[in-house]
Amino acid sequence: MFNSICLQGRQTSDPNKPLDLGFLAEVMLFYKDVYLIADNVMLQQLISYCGAQLFWELVNEGFLKIKYLEIGIGIGHTEPIGQLYFPMSFTVPDWKLQEVVPRIIQEISGKSGQNRKLANRLAENIHPVNISNNDLIKGINEDFFHK
Repeated sequence: MFNSICLQGRQTSDPNKPLDLGFLAEVMLFYKDVYLIADNVMLQQLISYCGAQLFWELVNEGFLKIKYLEIGIGIGHTEPIGQLYFPMSFTVPDWKLQEVVPRIIQEISGKSGQNRKLANRLAENIHPVNISNNDLIKGINEDFFHK
């Protein structure tokens, strides 16, 4: 058994199903610690496929350790020059973890009452990650200059 692995980003060409679930299942068999850097679309896919209860058990028992990106990362450009591009991070209020998890579970189950408790327990075991613009630019520079 291998020690740990971290999965992030798009693994399929379907924007609504960014995670290759077969690959994730295989990774969970061969690695002790599986870290997943997820966004709202990945959470939607996982909870839809596994069901809220099974997904909570996977996270609660430590089979999946999830870091949730509450931000988006993109490329901006400046006006009036227009040819100068820069990396940036941005926030969307609807992407907050406390908003996303209950909404996904309610969409899937059609119920809100008892599922709110499950959503709260699930959100307690998922850890939000935020990246400031300064940290993003610093990381890109370090990668670019191989530091």
